[in-house]
Amino acid sequence: MKTDVVIVGTGNIAFKHASIVRKLYPKKSISLYNYRKKVFSKKDISDYKISNIFNSILDENDEVIPNNIGSFAIIASPASHHIKHSSMFAKKKFHILLEKPLTSEKILLNSLVNDLKKNNLISHVAYNMQFLSCMIMLKKIVMEKLYGNPLHCNITALTNFMEWRLNKNFKKTVTASRSLGGGVVNELSHEIDYMKYLFGYPISYEFSCNKSNKSKLDIEDSCNSRFLYKNMKVNVSLDILSSIDKRTCCIQFEHAFVLLNIQKNIIQVFKDNEIYKTYNFDKNMQDTYIDQIKHFVKRIKNNIRDEHEIMNYIPLTKILLSMRSSKQ
Repeated sequence: MKTDVVIVGTGNIAFKHASIVRKLYPKKSISLYNYRKKVFSKKDISDYKISNIFNSILDENDEVIPNNIGSFAIIASPASHHIKHSSMFAKKKFHILLEKPLTSEKILLNSLVNDLKKNNLISHVAYNMQFLSCMIMLKKIVMEKLYGNPLHCNITALTNFMEWRLNKNFKKTVTASRSLGGGVVNELSHEIDYMKYLFGYPISYEFSCNKSNKSKLDIEDSCNSRFLYKNMKVNVSLDILSSIDKRTCCIQFEHAFVLLNIQKNIIQVFKDNEIYKTYNFDKNMQDTYIDQIKHFVKRIKNNIRDEHEIMNYIPLTKILLSMRSSKQ
C-alpha cells in the first residue's frame, strides 16, 4: 500500500509522532508498520483513538510503499531495532526520522548511511532538545561569548523512570531492558547530545556507569562522566532511579555564571552571587516535537542536509557505546 508517512513502533513516542503528523499535515496518508502485530481493540477507547490516526495498519513491511519522493518513515521502535528498521525503509526510498539514540555495530550503521546516500534521502536523528528555545539561547550565549569564554560546565539529569508510565509495569518497559537498548545512557543521551550541540565534540572522556541495588534489573541506572575540551571540562551526572527530579546545565563563564533550568524553562545569569539577568521562554518540550517534524519536512522539500543527519551522529554513537560498556 502506498503511503506518505509510515510510523514504525507501537509505543507512546510512536503515537506522539503520528498525532503530530496528522495535525500538521491532515491530507497526508499515514500507515503504521505494526511489526509486533499489536492487537487494537475497538472497544478500548485508547486503542480506538490511536487506530483512527492511521489510514492503514500493516503487519508486513513489504506491504508498505512510498507514495512519492517526499514520503518519510518515523522510526520509533526500541533502540535495539533502530538501525534495522531504518535500513529497511531507506532501501524502500523513504526519508528517515530516527528516534534517538543510534545503537548498532559500525558495519550496520555504515550500511545505513550508504543506503541513504545512494537513494538521495534526508535523515534526522530525533534529539529534540536542540529545538528548545532556552537551548538555542544558551547556544547563542556560548557561541557569541556574551559572558566571555566558558571555563567549565556541569550537566545534570536526575529522574525516576519507574514513574514515567504508571499504567505499565516498569520492569516490562524498554527502559528496563538492556537487550532492547534501555538503561541510563540511552534514555538520557539527550544530555550528551546537547553538550555536543553547545561545545562540539570533546578531546577525551572518561565514564563510570553503575548498577545499584535499588532494583533487580540488568541495566546501569546511573552514570558520571567527564569530558575534556581544549580549554574547559564538562561533568555530566545521569540517574534514572533518583529520588529527586532535576534537569539543569550550569556553565561558569569568564564574567558570569549561567544556569539553565530545563524544567522551569528559564536561564538565569549570576554576577557577584546575584541574579544579573533572567531569560524566560514560552515554548515547552512538547513544542520541540512539532518544530522538529516541521524542520525535517522542510529539509525533505528543499533537499537540505544539516547537522541532524545520521552520518553526523556516528561520533556521538561511539561515545554512547563507550559509556554503555563502562562499569565501576
